[in-house]
Amino acid sequence: MSRLAASLAAAVLLQAASPSLAATWGWAPTAPLGGVEDVFRLIRAADGAVYAATCPTGAVFATADGGMTWTRTAEIDGASHVLALLESDGAIYAGTAPNGAVFMTADGGETWQESACFPDAAEVKTLIEAGGAIHAGTGPNGMIYKSSDGGMTWERGGEIAGARFIYCLLEGADGTLYAGADDRVYRSDDGGVTWLPTGGPAGAAYVYTLLETADGALYAGCDGMVHRSDDGGETWLSMGLLGARSWAVFAFAEGEDGTIFAGSSCDGAIHALPPGETAWRLAADLSGLGNIYALLPLPDGTALAAGVRRVMKHGPLLRIEASDPSPAAGVPFEVRASVMPPAGGFTAWGFLSGTDGVYSFDLGRPGILIPGLVPVASAPSGIDRPVSALLFSIPAVPDSAAGRSYTFTAALTRGGAVIPGFIEAAAVAVAP
Repeated sequence: MSRLAASLAAAVLLQAASPSLAATWGWAPTAPLGGVEDVFRLIRAADGAVYAATCPTGAVFATADGGMTWTRTAEIDGASHVLALLESDGAIYAGTAPNGAVFMTADGGETWQESACFPDAAEVKTLIEAGGAIHAGTGPNGMIYKSSDGGMTWERGGEIAGARFIYCLLEGADGTLYAGADDRVYRSDDGGVTWLPTGGPAGAAYVYTLLETADGALYAGCDGMVHRSDDGGETWLSMGLLGARSWAVFAFAEGEDGTIFAGSSCDGAIHALPPGETAWRLAADLSGLGNIYALLPLPDGTALAAGVRRVMKHGPLLRIEASDPSPAAGVPFEVRASVMPPAGGFTAWGFLSGTDGVYSFDLGRPGILIPGLVPVASAPSGIDRPVSALLFSIPAVPDSAAGRSYTFTAALTRGGAVIPGFIEAAAVAVAP
């Protein structure tokens, strides 16, 4: 047995003994977004599609497959930057610059219509829905606008005296509105009609993002620092600098266990603050993103991070899935695999093993099995996007397979060894 065959066989046996090793999770790039310099915002719509706000061509991109592919939506007139995104009642709203406008689409981005163009604004930096209305935070005059009819008409909300840019808006669980501006956090107790300064955070030059956690605490992401308030902003406690090279905190997310995640700029890192702890930990080094502008947890447990030029995804590095783990004879059956490729070149393998031996798949002929171990693909220079492929497909499980068990395996190798994290197996037991 060759060293590579032994390596693959040992990995399959290890997975059989320890199923938790079958799917290794990590960060990898999603498909490229053509012509993009920065990805500022990510939202997930009710239908499961994810939208990304970008520059420098004022484009919104959409994906319906978790980033395997991205599609550029229709052109937004006059915009070079899309800075904010919001879904409300099935429509998607985009805040743009340098035209200081809000656009909306009711058809998934096939068309965009101008909802508003604010005469004293150059940038619409944030959009939220609160109290049955849409609120837009703008700059450079620190104005907040409000629409109570789905963007058909807009009126001025309260003005924040002295503020230039409204970087973020947040509705608390009790209906209080918060705004992050140039020097501090402001709050409104009357739906945005009037705004008053909170007690800080002291010394903050900018408040880029806000988060209210499940326990009611308020977090403010500022110029490299994170601050916390437990009393609605009356007082603030510094939670420290995220990292030595973190000069801004642009994004927050809260994990199911209460861990706070913060995305920072310059160092392209995600930092974590577990419940009960006071010191930030480095959770992920995504230095290739430069700035972490947005974090988006997804219902399936995966997550997206947006930054310079692209979006990265945290999820299974390699996944192999059978259409049915216990098919009956005579029914259609197929096996698919998807991979978030590692950096550099690799060789891809796909094979099934059973009492009859080992057979490799043929990507060009998914119904054909090749005796022995044969690579299904090779990428000497690597690839820069996720890939999904149909490995095996038959119109009907043969009667001779009834009562038998098979293991379907996908793996990536380099230099004669399995790349750590890039092997997964799926067990299939055909019904008697």
